Amino acid sequence: MRNRFGELLVLAATVTALGCSEKDATKCQEALDGTRKSVAASDLVLTSQWRERSYKYCEDQASLATLDKEITTKQSQKQRPRRPRPNAWR
Repeated sequence: MRNRFGELLVLAATVTALGCSEKDATKCQEALDGTRKSVAASDLVLTSQWRERSYKYCEDQASLATLDKEITTKQSQKQRPRRPRPNAWR
């Protein structure tokens, strides 16, 4: 699933970079906020949609790179298996 999500990120970035040059600071901030809320809620579909919107409206590539890092970090944390808690009664 991790590879698939990475491929989705690359594809979305490529499509949005080629297809749109409309930048808007207000819409950019709304999209960044929406993406982060979707990531926090672990909603992959909304995260993808908000991320695409971020790439459409944001001009600052550093913000977009940070956003992508946040998304992949959250996804890798979610996929990591949890270690069993030690038995306190032993």
